[in-house]
Amino acid sequence: MELFKDDQNRELKLHGTYGFPVYVDKKMISSYPTGFFPWHWHDEIEFTQIVSGQMEYRVNDSRFLLQAGQGLFCNSGALHFGCMAGGDCEYISITFHPRLLAGFEGSAVGKQYVYPLVESPALASLLLEPEVPWQRDMLAGLAELYRMCREKPVLYELYVQKQLTEIWLGLYGNCAG
Repeated sequence: MELFKDDQNRELKLHGTYGFPVYVDKKMISSYPTGFFPWHWHDEIEFTQIVSGQMEYRVNDSRFLLQAGQGLFCNSGALHFGCMAGGDCEYISITFHPRLLAGFEGSAVGKQYVYPLVESPALASLLLEPEVPWQRDMLAGLAELYRMCREKPVLYELYVQKQLTEIWLGLYGNCAG
């Protein structure tokens, strides 16, 4: 696997489609030829959940050692990098464009609940730990979202949007201003 980016380090890969801007995948950090994914950024929000092993993950100036059961919120536009930390690591990556939650440009939901967090300089990233009840709920929601994306049940897109909204409610409720 290779990550392609432009001269500004913006990732060039599409994360979903314009019609449904969500991308979900399970990966091994060893799938990158170098054992890491290089510094890059994208407009999409990204959640990473560690399935097994551990990964060193950096977002802007913050450094995290993620272990199985933990996760990370990486905000839109945040520069990030991940590498092996003592062996291989299996992880789930969930990326989605903020407009999936915000709706149309200028919407009340976007103005009040989505873009204040997306544009917050204080919230480039957040470690998600299973010991913290509201973060445990978010991690469970991410695992459920991954399951739905694999199985694609009837009404799949609506369920994914609903699940992301519930995850966002937890983030907003505990991190907003």
